[in-house]
Amino acid sequence: MRSRKDRHIDPQRLIDELEVKQKNTIWPGPLINGASVDKFLWSGSARPSLVQSIAAILFGLLFLCGAAAFCSIAIERHSIIVGIVSLGALYLGGRVLSNSVPKRAHKGR
Repeated sequence: MRSRKDRHIDPQRLIDELEVKQKNTIWPGPLINGASVDKFLWSGSARPSLVQSIAAILFGLLFLCGAAAFCSIAIERHSIIVGIVSLGALYLGGRVLSNSVPKRAHKGR
Protein backbone atom coordinates (compact mmCIF):
# COMPACT_ATOMS: atom_id res chain seq x y z
CA MET A 1 0.00 0.00 0.00
CA ARG A 2 1.20 3.44 -0.82
CA SER A 3 1.33 6.00 1.91
CA ARG A 4 -0.34 9.36 1.63
CA LYS A 5 2.97 11.03 0.96
CA ASP A 6 3.60 8.83 -2.09
CA ARG A 7 0.34 9.78 -3.79
CA HIS A 8 0.49 12.74 -6.09
CA ILE A 9 -2.78 14.63 -6.28
CA ASP A 10 -3.29 16.61 -9.43
CA PRO A 11 -5.30 19.71 -8.42
CA GLN A 12 -6.94 20.12 -11.83
CA ARG A 13 -8.05 16.48 -11.86
CA LEU A 14 -9.51 16.88 -8.37
CA ILE A 15 -11.40 20.00 -9.46
CA ASP A 16 -12.74 18.24 -12.55
CA GLU A 17 -13.94 15.27 -10.48
CA LEU A 18 -15.67 17.57 -7.99
CA GLU A 19 -17.41 19.49 -10.78
CA VAL A 20 -18.73 16.26 -12.28
CA LYS A 21 -20.01 15.08 -8.88
CA GLN A 22 -21.67 18.43 -8.18
CA LYS A 23 -23.19 18.85 -11.63
CA ASN A 24 -26.72 18.07 -10.38
CA THR A 25 -26.46 20.48 -7.46
CA ILE A 26 -25.71 23.65 -9.42
CA TRP A 27 -28.12 25.38 -11.77
CA PRO A 28 -29.64 24.18 -14.20
CA GLY A 29 -29.05 20.60 -12.94
CA PRO A 30 -31.83 20.74 -10.32
CA LEU A 31 -34.25 22.11 -12.92
CA ILE A 32 -33.55 19.22 -15.27
CA ASN A 33 -33.83 16.65 -12.46
CA GLY A 34 -37.05 18.22 -11.21
CA ALA A 35 -38.57 18.12 -14.68
CA SER A 36 -37.77 14.42 -15.06
CA VAL A 37 -39.33 13.67 -11.65
CA ASP A 38 -42.45 15.64 -12.59
CA LYS A 39 -42.69 13.78 -15.89
CA PHE A 40 -42.43 10.41 -14.15
CA LEU A 41 -45.02 11.29 -11.49
CA TRP A 42 -47.47 12.60 -14.09
CA SER A 43 -46.89 10.17 -16.98
CA GLY A 44 -45.36 7.08 -15.39
CA SER A 45 -42.70 4.84 -16.83
CA ALA A 46 -42.53 1.49 -18.58
CA ARG A 47 -39.84 0.31 -16.16
CA PRO A 48 -39.75 2.37 -12.94
CA SER A 49 -37.07 1.52 -10.44
CA LEU A 50 -38.02 0.34 -6.96
CA VAL A 51 -37.16 3.76 -5.50
CA GLN A 52 -39.32 5.52 -8.10
CA SER A 53 -42.24 3.20 -7.39
CA ILE A 54 -41.98 3.71 -3.63
CA ALA A 55 -41.75 7.50 -4.07
CA ALA A 56 -44.82 7.52 -6.34
CA ILE A 57 -46.74 5.41 -3.81
CA LEU A 58 -45.81 7.78 -0.99
CA PHE A 59 -46.72 10.90 -2.97
CA GLY A 60 -49.97 9.32 -4.15
CA LEU A 61 -50.95 8.34 -0.61
CA LEU A 62 -50.06 11.83 0.60
CA PHE A 63 -52.44 13.38 -1.92
CA LEU A 64 -55.14 10.82 -1.09
CA CYS A 65 -54.83 11.65 2.62
CA GLY A 66 -55.14 15.31 1.73
CA ALA A 67 -58.23 14.51 -0.33
CA ALA A 68 -59.77 12.67 2.61
CA ALA A 69 -59.05 15.60 4.92
CA PHE A 70 -60.52 18.13 2.49
CA CYS A 71 -63.55 15.89 1.94
CA SER A 72 -64.12 15.69 5.69
CA ILE A 73 -63.91 19.48 5.98
CA ALA A 74 -66.23 19.92 2.99
CA ILE A 75 -68.86 17.64 4.53
CA GLU A 76 -68.54 19.24 7.96
CA ARG A 77 -68.84 22.80 6.64
CA HIS A 78 -71.14 22.03 3.67
CA SER A 79 -68.62 23.74 1.39
CA ILE A 80 -68.77 23.06 -2.32
CA ILE A 81 -65.44 24.80 -2.98
CA VAL A 82 -63.56 22.62 -0.48
CA GLY A 83 -65.35 19.60 -1.98
CA ILE A 84 -64.02 20.53 -5.42
CA VAL A 85 -60.52 20.88 -3.97
CA SER A 86 -60.89 17.41 -2.42
CA LEU A 87 -61.90 15.97 -5.80
CA GLY A 88 -58.81 17.55 -7.37
CA ALA A 89 -56.58 16.06 -4.69
CA LEU A 90 -58.31 12.69 -5.15
CA TYR A 91 -57.66 12.78 -8.90
CA LEU A 92 -54.05 13.84 -8.43
CA GLY A 93 -53.41 11.17 -5.80
CA GLY A 94 -55.00 8.46 -7.92
CA ARG A 95 -53.01 9.48 -10.97
CA VAL A 96 -49.68 9.56 -9.14
CA LEU A 97 -50.47 6.29 -7.36
CA SER A 98 -51.35 4.60 -10.65
CA ASN A 99 -47.97 5.68 -12.06
CA SER A 100 -46.17 3.69 -9.37
CA VAL A 101 -46.73 0.49 -11.37
CA PRO A 102 -45.06 -0.23 -14.71
CA LYS A 103 -46.96 0.80 -17.83
CA ARG A 104 -47.70 -1.86 -20.40
CA ALA A 105 -46.02 -1.24 -23.72
CA HIS A 106 -48.50 -0.89 -26.56
CA LYS A 107 -47.53 -2.67 -29.74
CA GLY A 108 -48.00 -0.56 -32.85
CA ARG A 109 -50.17 -1.95 -35.63
